[in-house]
Amino acid sequence: MLIKGFSDYGSTQLDAYLWKVKRIQKPDLSAIEGKINPFSVSLVIKIHSIAHRLQGGDLKEVDLEKQVFTKVFRSSELRKMKMRLKPSSLYLLTWIEDELPPAKDCIWINRKRFMDESGITSENTVIAAIKELRDKGFIQPTTIQQVYWINPAIFFCGSRIRKYRDKIVR
Repeated sequence: MLIKGFSDYGSTQLDAYLWKVKRIQKPDLSAIEGKINPFSVSLVIKIHSIAHRLQGGDLKEVDLEKQVFTKVFRSSELRKMKMRLKPSSLYLLTWIEDELPPAKDCIWINRKRFMDESGITSENTVIAAIKELRDKGFIQPTTIQQVYWINPAIFFCGSRIRKYRDKIVR
């Protein structure tokens, strides 16, 4: 027992208690710099190379990852918005981020597949999750049923610079 009365609690409760009692400081991460991340041991990054023309006209070979990825843009305000979502809405948001097609700013929410993959059994729960994501500004309906605009200020799969050239500010 580390602290009297806390033998039955996991580290999360202990951390919360310590935070309230003595305001835990952010740890110094320099102690693990240069160490091997155990997840990287079996990591394989597939790439393909493309020729990229520089401003002077020269060609340069550039390596790009083959795996599709979605950029999630960060701010403390967005983090707080996400943390206030109901669990089913957070599951749906994660599902949307993983399903978002490259260079598209809309997505078909395949409710059946989402329900199968998430373990959610109530369509009303899915409808409520969609409503919450709409109300909080993560998605908005299009004119096509079950297809939604995503908020590219929050996440995007691809280059927002290419998709929204008219929105660039220097």
